[in-house]
Amino acid sequence: MLLLAVLTLSRQAAGAISATTHPNVIVALESPVFVDTREADTCAGGSVEGALCMAPSQFLHPDGASASFRDINWLAGAFGLEPARTAVVFGGGESDKDFVAGMLFLLGQSRVVVWQGDAEALPGSRIRGAGRLRSMLRSRFYTDPMRDEYIALDDDVRSFFGTGTVTRLEYPQSFEEAGWLSGPQRDTPLLYRHDGEGSLLLLARDTREAVVHLVRLLLRDPTAPARVHLDGLRGRSVESFGAPRAGLGRIPWLAAGLGAVAILCIAFMARAMAGRRG
Repeated sequence: MLLLAVLTLSRQAAGAISATTHPNVIVALESPVFVDTREADTCAGGSVEGALCMAPSQFLHPDGASASFRDINWLAGAFGLEPARTAVVFGGGESDKDFVAGMLFLLGQSRVVVWQGDAEALPGSRIRGAGRLRSMLRSRFYTDPMRDEYIALDDDVRSFFGTGTVTRLEYPQSFEEAGWLSGPQRDTPLLYRHDGEGSLLLLARDTREAVVHLVRLLLRDPTAPARVHLDGLRGRSVESFGAPRAGLGRIPWLAAGLGAVAILCIAFMARAMAGRRG
């Protein structure tokens, strides 16, 4: 499980990340760079001419944890990715495209566009060529600053739960209707609201799922910027960050604790009185 914190931030994602199925939007872009999210052998075997072969696996460790952004920065440099150009992400499944788009967004790419149509309908797809694999050495240094205002650390999550009142909300039904919450993942993500600040915290299962949630949230509402916790819980419970248990806030748990203490006190007094009578 991984943590996605939706907080009120000064910076918004509007314009920095978007999605389209309209070819004219792509045609109007000035010198875009195409990013193919299919696996390297498939991409290299045939793609948009010069497309960068960036599969999700290149952003992750074998155990599914996120690679460090130092390594991701090196990866972008090995592809020769220019941060000022618009990256058009296509190919693969919907979650593949959203994940890679999200990682490029966090890395600092000036603009990322997710192509939600079929790859064959992408302008330029008829100009078939070989996708471009990363080189062994960096051909340029990726210099744009990360969007680290969207990344939360452990202390940020603890602070969210540690101050004020937090309410668990129903996750937007439209996300489930869209088909990306199903099967064993129906219990995630969990959505919390900090009642005092009006900020939100979304808990997801792992790096990939969390970044996908981040992108789909921003595509749905660019005015609700987000923070994503990339380390995951890794064996820790949500409650270890101070989160209230599902369906119970802090007040019910406090009341339950006081009630237990009261019962123990009554039992102790009854036993003491019985001893005196004896």
